[in-house]
Amino acid sequence: MPPSVANPVLGQFPIEQWLIAIGVGVLFGAFGQLVRTIPGTYKRHQDGSEPFSAQVMLLSIVLGATAGALASLFLVAEINNIKGIGFSPLLGLMGAGYAGADFIEGFAGRWMRQGTPAAAPPAAPPAAPAAPAPAKPLPPTQPDESGAVG
Repeated sequence: MPPSVANPVLGQFPIEQWLIAIGVGVLFGAFGQLVRTIPGTYKRHQDGSEPFSAQVMLLSIVLGATAGALASLFLVAEINNIKGIGFSPLLGLMGAGYAGADFIEGFAGRWMRQGTPAAAPPAAPPAAPAAPAPAKPLPPTQPDESGAVG
């Protein structure tokens, strides 16, 4: 196997170190999201408010893994440290998976809503019935002998 050569586009780290960092980020990001989803799923199951959905849980874990992978791009040096990786970067990746999935869901939801048409505004209440037309004025009457009209 040829020795790793630094890629000027990727910086000082060879591609193998980037892939290792991303892989560690995926694993710990998914684990961080699992730490969040399992108690939430259990609570919703106990309340009976929402049935279990494997698809929703899998999507949540994938989003946590994605957030961990993105965070790992900033920790390449710490993850590939020859002396060994410390607990702090791993905990940071778990935190990224825990909280980053909410960020990605919110961002994607906002982006998806922009592409859909807005909901129609509520219909206006029906108009009040029109007032009846004014009655025709009565013809003037002639005064009687006393001079009163009517």
